[in-house]
Amino acid sequence: MPSTSRASKKNSSTLSLPKVSQSSSHEYLDFPVVDRNAPIKPNKQYYVEALAKGQTIGIHSLKEYPTFFKLFRRYCDRHRLKMRLHVRQTLPDVWLLIPRKENEDKPDVVLEGDWREHGRYKYYAVQLEQGSQLSFTDPDEANKARRAWMLYTPRKKRADRECLVTKLPRSGKIVVSVQEKSE
Repeated sequence: MPSTSRASKKNSSTLSLPKVSQSSSHEYLDFPVVDRNAPIKPNKQYYVEALAKGQTIGIHSLKEYPTFFKLFRRYCDRHRLKMRLHVRQTLPDVWLLIPRKENEDKPDVVLEGDWREHGRYKYYAVQLEQGSQLSFTDPDEANKARRAWMLYTPRKKRADRECLVTKLPRSGKIVVSVQEKSE
């Protein structure tokens, strides 16, 4: 028996902590930094307890927000905490859940880059201006990206270029790109 307890101690010491995801221009936490005694695969209740302690959590789907909101509200009612949960979109695919005391104002989320002040449309316009192609499944969102490029790009830069919205036949995706005008 002592050998198994040693092996389990070795395994617990070699568990890696969650890391910060890094992309080319931004950093955010996929999930809260957990202590050494945390479960290996934490459940939503573990994240709710982390929220109650004041930890900000990043989620990749806004569909998860109502679940976290209800669990957090129930947890606060059960433990008589006067807290509320705020959600902030920080990237096109990341939302931060920020716990605050009820008497505090809404939090200021300060992140790198200026496109977050203008929302995702400014981000789309900058990406198109840099030559990137954006793909969408919603035709309305693709059209909004094209209109954002027209709004945020000066007329002189747009004079010899055009923004094209193309639907790919097999996948059904819609691609938005900027190309030189064909005459």
